[in-house]
Amino acid sequence: VGGNFSYSDPKFQAGTYDGGTVTQCVVGAATPATATAALNCPPVVVVTRANGTTAAVPSLEGLRPQRSVKTQWNLHATAKAPVNGDWVASARVDVNHSGSQFSNLINTISFGKRTLTNLRLGVEDGRYSVSIFANNVFDKGYVQNSINQPRIGIPFAFSIPEIYLGEGRRVGLTGSVKF
Repeated sequence: VGGNFSYSDPKFQAGTYDGGTVTQCVVGAATPATATAALNCPPVVVVTRANGTTAAVPSLEGLRPQRSVKTQWNLHATAKAPVNGDWVASARVDVNHSGSQFSNLINTISFGKRTLTNLRLGVEDGRYSVSIFANNVFDKGYVQNSINQPRIGIPFAFSIPEIYLGEGRRVGLTGSVKF
């Protein structure tokens, strides 16, 4: 029996901002002093550029960096038992959890939260082994990855997420022979 647990909660510090999402997150950007945040966007701050002009931009203060996962854990158990003579039966179960993560800096699109279970049952002797396995036993649907792609020529969308689904249940048989 074993397992692990990981907790990480990085956050952007004060003064960090995202100039790339102004078109989708800042209302009234032409007048930085009175600009406000669009619905579901982070608060707007006014920054001074190197040339002395000001701009309204979304603040990232307190938000998590994209692709950072706050919690992950794994539990596993293995058992072996003699069958007869040199043959031994084995079983293993793994349960893996991954928390959600954001695919953008402004923390508006999250994906990836999942708990998956894998099983393996087999028999072996000193030379031969045969196992049946099942990954994602409960056929849990989840988003494996999400990428925000800029779309040239689409004026109403800064970027559109592309969603990639994770692998469903997979069952298989493995065998091996030692020479």
